[in-house]
Amino acid sequence: MFTDSVYFKKKSYDEKLLLMNLYKKTIVVLLACLFLSSGCSTLKTNNKSKWRPVSQKKRVVVHKVQWPEETFEMISVWYTGKKGNVEKVVDANPALNPEKLNSGDSLYIPGNLLRTRKEMERRFVDSYLKKNAVKKKKIRKPVKTKKQPETDNNAFELFGPR
Repeated sequence: MFTDSVYFKKKSYDEKLLLMNLYKKTIVVLLACLFLSSGCSTLKTNNKSKWRPVSQKKRVVVHKVQWPEETFEMISVWYTGKKGNVEKVVDANPALNPEKLNSGDSLYIPGNLLRTRKEMERRFVDSYLKKNAVKKKKIRKPVKTKKQPETDNNAFELFGPR
C-alpha cells in the first residue's frame, strides 16, 4: 500500500505514525461525509405523488372456509349483513364454484360491502343452518298431483300423433 512508497521510507518512525494517523482520519472523515450525504439525498425528495394508505372501504377481507356447511349466502350475511350482496361476493370470486365451497377455500369480500371484519364464528353457522332449515319447512307447500286415469297394463301403446 502507501507504506511501500519511497517518500514514506525516508521518514522517521514518529513521522510515519503521524502520517498513518492522518491517513486514517482522512479516510474516516471521507466515509462519514459519503454516508451522511447519501442519507440526506433520500430525505429531500420533491416527488408530488405521496404514498397514501388504502382506505378502509377499498380493503378486502379474505375469508377462509373452515366448515363444509358454509355457503356464499351465509358468508355474505355474516360480513355484509345482507343476503342481497351474495351476487357481489360471488362476482368478486370468479374462480370458486358458488354451488359448493370446500374447506380451505379463500373468498374475497369487497371492502365497500363490509359491516364487520371479525372472523365468522361456528355458532353463527349453526344458527344460520337452523333458521334456514325451519324456513324451508315453512315455505314448502304440499304439491297437489292429478290422479292419472287407470290404464290396462295389457293394452298396446300407440306412438305418433293422435
